[in-house]
Amino acid sequence: MNTKLSFVRSILPLAALALLAPWASRADDATDAQKSQAFAKAVQQDNLAKEMSSIQAELASMHEEMKQLLPQDVGMIDKAFGQIDSLSANEMKSTLESLRDAARSGDLKGQLEKLADAYKGQTDAIHKMKDISGELAARGIRDDLTVKLTELLKREVVDMDEVNRLGQVSQTPGGLRDRFQQRYQVVFGDQSTVSDDVKGTITSINDSAANLPEDSRKFLTVATGIATQNRLADNASGAVVLTQNGPFAQAVSAQASVVDTLAMM
Repeated sequence: MNTKLSFVRSILPLAALALLAPWASRADDATDAQKSQAFAKAVQQDNLAKEMSSIQAELASMHEEMKQLLPQDVGMIDKAFGQIDSLSANEMKSTLESLRDAARSGDLKGQLEKLADAYKGQTDAIHKMKDISGELAARGIRDDLTVKLTELLKREVVDMDEVNRLGQVSQTPGGLRDRFQQRYQVVFGDQSTVSDDVKGTITSINDSAANLPEDSRKFLTVATGIATQNRLADNASGAVVLTQNGPFAQAVSAQASVVDTLAMM
């Protein structure tokens, strides 16, 4: 009897281990799954950090470019980039603290929650920085566009005045002689260049709009609408054809349409 009891006692630990083994295996599986989730979150954090670094480098370069492009607005530019510095110093500091807490946490569930919070904080910072970047880019594009349109308008007015003067001598190029023919060759060449530049500017407006956030490209959308509604590209082409062939009075009319449209944009 004592021998049987001794035998039973000897196999009890083995039996217990056999019974508990599946539960231990499940617990290990659960731990592995949680670790995998934590690793996935860490990878996401790494990707966001790389994107943040790229954006910061781009903004630093843009900061200097904007100050050179818009020396009269240095105060506005510095203020905008001051907001970016604030995000980097405060929101990113909070994000790093969350990550440090997560690394020290022994509770995997709590770790995942903190990683999620850090992910959200960094995502918000990236969106804000992209918004500021878009606004600054839009400001630079808008000012650059204003300069281009003003230059085109002035050149078209000069060409229109010259074609009108030549029209007082003859309404077609064939009726011009000597110095008037020389003047015609100059104005026709410039009118061709102006028309090409006008159409190139329209293309540039469309390309720039595609690269800006929706809220930052409204002025480009308006400009495109004005150009389309007033047939700017067609009138620019017509000004070339009519200056080449006459009558000059119609060429002046087409040039005037181009001038009016550029002024509205």
